[in-house]
Amino acid sequence: MSFLFFPTFVSRASAVAYAITLTDSPVTDTNATTYTFSSVNLGAAASPRKIVIAFSARMLTGASPGATSATVGGNSCTQSVASPGSAGSDVTEQWYVDLDTGTSADIVINMGSSMDAAGLTVWNMPGAATGGPSDTLAATGGTGSDASGNIDVPAGGGLICFADTTGASKSFTWTNATERVDKHYDSQNAMSGTSDVFEDAQSGRTITVDQGSTTVRMVCTSWAAA
Repeated sequence: MSFLFFPTFVSRASAVAYAITLTDSPVTDTNATTYTFSSVNLGAAASPRKIVIAFSARMLTGASPGATSATVGGNSCTQSVASPGSAGSDVTEQWYVDLDTGTSADIVINMGSSMDAAGLTVWNMPGAATGGPSDTLAATGGTGSDASGNIDVPAGGGLICFADTTGASKSFTWTNATERVDKHYDSQNAMSGTSDVFEDAQSGRTITVDQGSTTVRMVCTSWAAA
């Protein structure tokens, strides 16, 4: 089940409105090294605006170095956080680009080796400060152990988390993060994403995701307002 177009806003004393909106969540079960997601919805243009892409892909053989590059409408993205996997499991990453214009674009992700399937979430962040994240978190869990960790979020800032697992009929349960999408990208891989904004600074906010069994990988980023 997926949930699109859930903007979350917080008004700051400076009257700057910070927002995060999940605009799209395309998936593919194609075996490939390069994934092209065509005409992806980016949401409304704004200045400044940050586009965050969070994605995962299932590896066919040997450990993958993950994605080697990513572009949104031909604009190069920068990796912010990654949780690499091993053969038969998934690699989970977040990348970003400061991009003021465009409401749709092709998103191209080049992987370091051939993958079995991939899923993508796209987040529109008008009012976010340019540049990299304020803080990052990567965590892994497994049978009897949830993926969990702490992350700081600046006052008036936002938080995006993304998780992935292998296996059929999976769903995710989050603690201290608001789920916006929960879906499979093929019969043996599932992904979930969250977004939140905070008027007050969050110091060491504990984020936990549970999907019941097997390995789960989680990556989170926090972002300051402009």
